[in-house]
Amino acid sequence: MYNHDIKKLYIDYKEKTTIINRIFLESIFERTTSYEEKLNKDLCMFTFVDISNMYKLWNISSANTLSTINTVFISYTTFCINRGLVRDCQNHFQEFKRDELNACLNKLIQKMQIVTKDELLTAIINLEPRDQYAMLALFEFGRGNKYEDIYKLHLEDVDIQNKKAKLTSGRVVMLSDALINIILKSANTYEYETSTRVLSLIDSSGHIDVFKSCYNRPATRNSAYISITKSLSHINNVVTPNSIIDSGRIDFVKKRTKETKLTPKEYLIQYQDEIINQYGAKIVPSFFIRQFGDYL
Repeated sequence: MYNHDIKKLYIDYKEKTTIINRIFLESIFERTTSYEEKLNKDLCMFTFVDISNMYKLWNISSANTLSTINTVFISYTTFCINRGLVRDCQNHFQEFKRDELNACLNKLIQKMQIVTKDELLTAIINLEPRDQYAMLALFEFGRGNKYEDIYKLHLEDVDIQNKKAKLTSGRVVMLSDALINIILKSANTYEYETSTRVLSLIDSSGHIDVFKSCYNRPATRNSAYISITKSLSHINNVVTPNSIIDSGRIDFVKKRTKETKLTPKEYLIQYQDEIINQYGAKIVPSFFIRQFGDYL
């Protein structure tokens, strides 16, 4: 880390005063090291132009990720200002609002990370039903807490007639015909074929699982995560679990705006609770439009 002693002092301070992930902070400061060395000055002394150039060099495609990083740098620079370490006493990271952060994103990577439902279905068509289900479920209703809404779904939780499912988080979500068909297929498949052998799949006690256990071990967050990350390679090398969820939310908004005959902005304002329930996460309509408006 550049200016290691000051940054260590800040990390120690945050660890004592707040709940933080020390490794996360250290990794962020390691990331700035090369640019600090190039400019021969600490992060807290960066100008608006310095910050903008650094962010663009990082090729970040997620506005949420960049916003989280910028919040850390605002806090760090404030820490340095309060200790007389910034000559002009200016915190230029505070100048980066949503529009300024969006201007630093790599739009090409973002474009590759956003997939349509048809593209997703084509990519997963040759996967095992268990993996197909995990991917399309992630796209249609998110993951819940630690992927529990995906791997803890039982067939009896699915209302096929009304095209809905009650998840372990308590959310009742809408399901597409495609996902219902994959759910039924996965729930009734008890073998998993790998490149070298065929494994047996089992249900948990008293239930018919949609995402069944493998290797005679209970399904866990890790097994759902591994299933999804392995499947992502069938799309491209930059798509992530988060971008699959973003893609699903875009698809959901497009579908519902057509059904409600509203603009995306009108729908997100009037039916905000609906999409929050469907994906289990808060959404800021103006931010969503600013970030994904080109896809709606």
